[in-house]
Amino acid sequence: MTTRRAGRGAPRWRRRRAGRALRALGVAWAAALAAGALAAAAGANTTVIGSTTLPAGGSQAAIGQGLAAFQHLAGDTSYVVSAPVSGTVTSWSYRNASVPVETTFVLRILRPTDVGPTQYTAVGTSPPQTVPDNLDAVRGPFPVSLPIKAGDRIAIESTSGSGAVPVFPGVTGADDEWLTTPFVADGASSPFTNGNDGVPNKTQVLVRATITYTPSAGNPGRCDKGVLFSPIVEVAAHAAGDSPCGCRQMIGNVWEWTADNFLPYPGFEPDPYKEYSAPWFGDHKVLRGGCWATRGRLLRNTWRNFYRADRRDVFAGFRTCALSS
Repeated sequence: MTTRRAGRGAPRWRRRRAGRALRALGVAWAAALAAGALAAAAGANTTVIGSTTLPAGGSQAAIGQGLAAFQHLAGDTSYVVSAPVSGTVTSWSYRNASVPVETTFVLRILRPTDVGPTQYTAVGTSPPQTVPDNLDAVRGPFPVSLPIKAGDRIAIESTSGSGAVPVFPGVTGADDEWLTTPFVADGASSPFTNGNDGVPNKTQVLVRATITYTPSAGNPGRCDKGVLFSPIVEVAAHAAGDSPCGCRQMIGNVWEWTADNFLPYPGFEPDPYKEYSAPWFGDHKVLRGGCWATRGRLLRNTWRNFYRADRRDVFAGFRTCALSS
């Protein structure tokens, strides 16, 4: 028996059926692409501040009941101290460490009221959560809906029980601080102190929150990244992502050409994929920072890309500066 393809020589009804099948396949494929695009866009609308992922075996800092502990300076670069965008806190978690059972915690939203900042206003409080046991484990995420603005900070407050709050000690460069007022109602303000005579106490507060936000010109986040279809942004955008020395857009927007030649680091040894980098040493320039199309989980300013200077098909640019007269 022979078979016939549903092409020019096939009966008309068979060609129509094949055409409908192809159109249906095309619609399904387009729907799948659209769903993927929506999923990617949805992923770009959340960000996390704080951290509960520090090494296991953390301990607690026993501060008085009713005080709120929040991070002032973080030694761990993955710990985001303040909200980079305005939006809504939709969930929060804390790490139990060795805080006693039956201690009750709430999440507080603190808004700086001066430039320092040396004073904060409490603007939001979550429902309380009770420590179920004394195991060192992450508790949550607990669903919540608390408005938050760019620059706000999150604090964990003990409202009953021992009064201890979970922190991890011995983190170089870290400094968690406390509100000095025993209780600050939402809408009230308080100065703060680190309780250690102004000396950084090398602890990080084990609390984190997820912020859901809508990207816009006025709420763009810390950098321009992970967008499927996006023009580049203005050089003044993303002030929330400024580095400690004031440099803006060190990651995202476009890959940044540098003056460095692409050369091996000391002690370099090629992996099994020898052709990835070694053949290009010496005649390629280094680019850093990623671009608007780079997925956020891949972005870091230590990651080197490399191209020849005559390439015109990459999302790259260069930084200039103006000297004041």
